[in-house]
Amino acid sequence: TGRDLDRGRGCSRDAGQDWSGCFRCTACASGSLEKERQKQCHSQHGGLGGSTNWWNRLAARNCPGYRGWGKGAAIGALGGLGKEARSAVPTLAEILRNTKALEHQRYLAAVALGQIAEDGQVAIPALEAFIRETSVYCPDRISAARSLCAFGAQAKESVPLLISLLEEARTQGDPGELAVALGQIAPHAKAAVEPLIRVLHEARPGSLTVERVAVVLGVFGPDAAPAIPVLLEALKSTEVPEHPNDRGHSREAAAEAL
Repeated sequence: TGRDLDRGRGCSRDAGQDWSGCFRCTACASGSLEKERQKQCHSQHGGLGGSTNWWNRLAARNCPGYRGWGKGAAIGALGGLGKEARSAVPTLAEILRNTKALEHQRYLAAVALGQIAEDGQVAIPALEAFIRETSVYCPDRISAARSLCAFGAQAKESVPLLISLLEEARTQGDPGELAVALGQIAPHAKAAVEPLIRVLHEARPGSLTVERVAVVLGVFGPDAAPAIPVLLEALKSTEVPEHPNDRGHSREAAAEAL
């Protein structure tokens, strides 16, 4: 993000090194620059934005100043490189497991593991352990759950853990976001249908949560037949969205699911 890049530059000055070009390449590696600007960025800064090994080394080091935002920028860049950064999975998993690491670094590591979605034998146990940490901010654990579901069938054994987090998210996070993650592994997550129906029943009519959960229940197909009464209620709802994040598409989502 822009905040990460700004703090990354500040961290570079504190370290007494000229890393400014490297942090501009963070945006390049994460895909936030247009292709023409990426070429210019690479030519000016030695192509560091595409170097998995370089970002891996920076992610593994302790970067002084600004609470380690330089290291956070490297973690984000590795995620932006996607499957090309497979060699960084052990490093990211280690950061995620380190309960003494800074919160934002662990969060970024969880997200990056989902963006890479390789080496599941190493990444999945680390993500599961992070999700089990009840002391961690619930939305951060939901982000880790989304990364976990990015591994597809490899995450099928994690479904009970994800359902447990879904129950917690009903009061502490965004159950709709977690529902979207479960939709990625729907063929292996049939046990989540009943909990999702409860979420849909409790959600504010017309809300984004209703929209998300309805769409996901549709992905489950005939296995979600018990959701028909609740989906019909959502379809009949005339509630006007009150929250800025609510887009007013919940009725359309319910109709599509049916």
